[in-house]
Amino acid sequence: LFRVRSTIENIHVLKLLILPYSCYCSSLESHAKGLPNQLPQIEPLNRLRAVFQQTYTYLGEFLRLQRRRPSCIVPRPLSCSHWATGMSPHAQFETAFAQFQKELLKNKTGIFPTFLERTAVGSIVELRFGVLFEKQIVFTQKMLMVENAGVIEQMLFVAPHEEWSFYTDLGEKRVDLTKSSQYVVYQKLTTQANLHLMQTINTQEFRWTALTLHQLSSAFGKFQYVFEATCRNCKKVMKDFLPPLIFDFRNLKNALHETCR
Repeated sequence: LFRVRSTIENIHVLKLLILPYSCYCSSLESHAKGLPNQLPQIEPLNRLRAVFQQTYTYLGEFLRLQRRRPSCIVPRPLSCSHWATGMSPHAQFETAFAQFQKELLKNKTGIFPTFLERTAVGSIVELRFGVLFEKQIVFTQKMLMVENAGVIEQMLFVAPHEEWSFYTDLGEKRVDLTKSSQYVVYQKLTTQANLHLMQTINTQEFRWTALTLHQLSSAFGKFQYVFEATCRNCKKVMKDFLPPLIFDFRNLKNALHETCR
């Protein structure tokens, strides 16, 4: 009888101990029934996290600086200007360019400038450099400058014998700036010229005069001498069929090939 009573008491104590765990298990089971039958896979979550991280990195690295070159896709709106018609930076550029043309014809310096396109707020100017040989002009360099509101925004180089590409826009002939030279060397010269334009020369602070245009044209006219410059590293002019294209036009003695830097 004593053993039976002891066993009954043990069972009662065991029930008291198990009861809280049973309630917890019932509550856990009810919560589990409310969850979806299948958990999301980890791979889509990792991909989504990588996309957000790459977007953050792109915005942080590439959109910190203001874009200075014009977009070929988005049309540029006309900016509000408080300048009078004859006193705007664009008008000053056109006036200085006309005086620049007169002085070049008078002094015969070997620079032949001309307007390819003119609008109310900008223009595209062609510059050809040449020498006189047996009563004929031999052109050694051909380039154009894109001017907008008195600021030079883009440069484009082609071979002296190449022609510019044009397209028709609402019945008017426009220069196609998306067409680059067919030669790799002039494509790379275009890249170097635009790098110098963004990093070395700040035309936003220019006060346009004939002298300023002459200095700017002479600076970019030195690009034709890159075909005579020797590499500072390998001491050669040509390497991989290209001249030393990494240079400072203020001192061509420091020129380097792309594979020698």
